[in-house]
Order: sequence, then C-alpha cells, then structure tokens
Amino acid sequence: MIRYWRQRQGISQMDLALEIDSSSRHLSFVETGKAKPGRELLRKLAEALRIPLRQRNYLLELAGYSREFSEESLDSGRMQIVHSAINHILAGHEPFPAMVVDGAYEILRANSGMKKLLVGFLGERASRFSNAVDVLFDPNGLQPYVRNWATVQRVLLARIRDEVFRTRNEKLAKLHAKWIRAGESAVAGDTEAQLPVVDLHLERDGLSLRLFGIVSTLGTPMDVTAQEIRIETFFPADEPTRHWFS
Repeated sequence: MIRYWRQRQGISQMDLALEIDSSSRHLSFVETGKAKPGRELLRKLAEALRIPLRQRNYLLELAGYSREFSEESLDSGRMQIVHSAINHILAGHEPFPAMVVDGAYEILRANSGMKKLLVGFLGERASRFSNAVDVLFDPNGLQPYVRNWATVQRVLLARIRDEVFRTRNEKLAKLHAKWIRAGESAVAGDTEAQLPVVDLHLERDGLSLRLFGIVSTLGTPMDVTAQEIRIETFFPADEPTRHWFS
C-alpha cells in the first residue's frame, strides 16, 4: 500500500526515506512486508504521501494498530461545529442551489434552492434519489433534460475517476463503474471545451436553466467524514436562471 501511494506521488524510495528520516533499505523492507513499521513511521509516511484519512486508518489496521482518525456522523455531537458551519453556508447561498455530499456523492444536506431545482424537473421522482451522481446520470433523473449532456458526462466521469485514483474509495469506485460504460463515447463540443467552467444547461417544457458549480472542502480536517465532505454550490450562468430562482 505504501508503494502504491509513493508511486502515485512520483517519489523515489530514496527521496521519501530522506523526508521521513529513514533509510531507503528500511523503507524497501516496509514496502515488501519484510519489516513491520512502527506507528510513528506510518504516521510520517502518511503525512509525506498525503494519504487520505480513511486510507490512513486502513494502513494502520493492516499493520496491526488501532485507527487514529474518527468517522463521526454529521449529526453527532462532536460534529456540531461542522454541522453549524455547513448549515450557515447552505442558508447563505439561498435562493440558489447548494448541497453537501460525502466521498461517494451521497447527499447529506440540500438547501431550498436545490430542492426547488430537483422538484421543478423531476416532481415526485426527486425523492427517489439520494446520490448526486445518480440523480444526474439516471435516465429517470435529470439526464434527459441536460442539453449539454456529452460535455457534462465526460467532465464528471473524469472527475470521479481522478477521485477514485486519489482516494481509493471503494463506494466511489463502484459508482464510477456503474456509469462509466454510458460515458465512453462522450465528447465535448469545441466551444464547450474552451469555457473556463462547464455549465449545466437544463431544459424542460420551455424552462431553460444554466448553472455552474463550485466545490468547497473543509480545511485541515481531523475526521474521516469531515475530510470527505464537499459542499457543492451552484450559481446562475444567465439572467433568466437568476430570475427563476429569485
């Protein structure tokens, strides 16, 4: 596992050994399983390789140690400060859409603007979906109403693929595999490929909305849930869209 993360970062054994104040020989033994690393060495390796907290816990367990980082529910008392901050961000972004998702894009929170968007296009079907990728990619979700579907599909699948590679999140990997076949032939148009951001263009029954999104994460998290949380805020890309939400 250490070798995977080292190679992913493009760091040689010698450079990594120097950074963690060890020898390349000992690091080689650790990577091949010939030597059992101490907890402190694993902590140094994880920091140097920027391994996500979930995978750090897994690394410790593989070596026979207890987990170091908690994984609290967003509703738990220990997460109250995070919960309050998230609610403040969601409320402050009204009337425009915003939602909070976990590392596998499960929707944890959504503001009124997001609910208005989903119900406006899906009606009662909106309640069937609990995952942000599913609601966008599913033929019974928003997918039929996305006018620039090829571009959105290609960009999001590439983003999810990169996140799988970076985090090794098993749930996210399954989500990517679920939708990848449908996206293999997706190609962006020349004009769309040159835009600084990819907008989401939705149309249904004469209603046309254009939005673009910004993804935010929590700084210096010390909890698995907190590190994987992402806040997705959407902004109107034209005046008619701004007016519809207002």
